[in-house]
Amino acid sequence: MVRSAPVLMALFCVLLQIMYFFAVVGMDLLQGKLTRENVPQDLDYHTQNYYGLNYDSLVNGLIVQFNLLVVNNWFIVADAACRVTNEGMRAFFIIFYIVGKYQNTST
Repeated sequence: MVRSAPVLMALFCVLLQIMYFFAVVGMDLLQGKLTRENVPQDLDYHTQNYYGLNYDSLVNGLIVQFNLLVVNNWFIVADAACRVTNEGMRAFFIIFYIVGKYQNTST
């Protein structure tokens, strides 16, 4: 266990860097857009009150990235982001999932 600690720490640092990068990009693309005024009321994002999952700050962005990484209703956030921007936004979420999961399984 002690010998694996440096490897696990390096893995955690790389994962944190990936999450940080995607959180900053998400802030650039979605900051201020996932609000009650912008998200259509027929989406699960609205009905399940997911407004805390947004990219308005770095901390919120990292929380969203963690939720996406553990596949916690990622499609609800992705659907809301696509509706307030465009369908190309879905690629952002899929690319993060692939990169994050590949990084976790590459060691």
